[in-house]
Amino acid sequence: MAMPVYSSKFYAIIVAAGKSVRYGEQLPKQFQPLLGKPVFEWSLQVFQEIDEIDEMVLVLPESDIQSWEEYIYNKYSKVKKVIAGGETRFQSVRNGIQYIKETDSYVLIHDAARAGITKEIITSVIQKVKEAKVVLPLLDIVDTLKQVEGDQVIHTLPRTKIKCAQTPQAFYLPILLDCMEKATDQEISITDEIQLIEKYSQQIVTYVEGSVRNLKITTKEDLEILSKLLSPSKNSIYRSGIGYDIHPFSSGRKLILGGVEIPHPYGLHGHSDADVLCHAIADAILGAAAFGDIGIHFPNTDEKYQDVSSIWILSEVGKMIRQNGFEIVHIDSTLILETPKILPYREQMIQNLSQALSLPSSSISLKATTNETLGAIGRKEGAAAFAIATLRYYD
Repeated sequence: MAMPVYSSKFYAIIVAAGKSVRYGEQLPKQFQPLLGKPVFEWSLQVFQEIDEIDEMVLVLPESDIQSWEEYIYNKYSKVKKVIAGGETRFQSVRNGIQYIKETDSYVLIHDAARAGITKEIITSVIQKVKEAKVVLPLLDIVDTLKQVEGDQVIHTLPRTKIKCAQTPQAFYLPILLDCMEKATDQEISITDEIQLIEKYSQQIVTYVEGSVRNLKITTKEDLEILSKLLSPSKNSIYRSGIGYDIHPFSSGRKLILGGVEIPHPYGLHGHSDADVLCHAIADAILGAAAFGDIGIHFPNTDEKYQDVSSIWILSEVGKMIRQNGFEIVHIDSTLILETPKILPYREQMIQNLSQALSLPSSSISLKATTNETLGAIGRKEGAAAFAIATLRYYD
């Protein structure tokens, strides 16, 4: 029995380059608004939050790249390349795969029109492909299937042996590359990449369970259905909390803000690394859940928290919240200090906070201001931070 092949890298190719002819609108379906953001962003957001995914490639129509790529790169750290699609799905996927240089890796190919993709499906596919090498999600068919010719029904198909294919479809990359090299643009008009494996390889294809929520948007009715599926539960409760922290500057300390070490003559004095931004956000989250404050959970009288990273503290708070049924929806924060300037480090801070809280960077607001020379902060004696956290709890 052949041993499973393991790789250190997982890539995801999000295909959003279609013309959406069947959707019937001038604006392609992947750019249609869905609960406040374009359809294709829903997939990016979910894949961004999967730890095993190392890099993503987004395939867009060539005419849309310039207007979207800067926004995408700033918002989704795992998107390393936005690539133009081709005239066919085969060409679009091939363009995306050409970015991948490590052939000893795995690739997940996902239709951006499946905006309801879940972490559970992606994780199942990733775990399965490590051993099986080619995997896709399949969904049971509940309707009776009829074969027709013209306007006549001629046969009933055996439903028990037929399932609906979904994405992401995962491949050990050398297997897929070999099949793509054997195919030609003129020969292949595929609707998914598994068809290449079926035609050009002897590799066994396995599957995991799909989900009704992972439907593909083809018509306006599909978008309406998915909008209802993705809408917050009627039994969800929103709660908000506020956090505040202040620390004085001290010599001989590193200045850490938002998990970023910033060159400065002074750091902030405290039992931990004194990251006021992380402390304020952690307190805001704990406050929204009515779980006290970080002094209760990480007391400065406990030596094990001496000089501990506040990003780690924030990560632990995020885990605590999720384990108790809360979902972090949004963070708004403000740093207050006269010096140094924060703008050069702002994006890295947001990414650090995003990773610590398993929260999309689009859900984190970070601002910075001075105290206009007033008070201790105005005299450059320290730094402070405010934060507001919004949580959702499903009752």
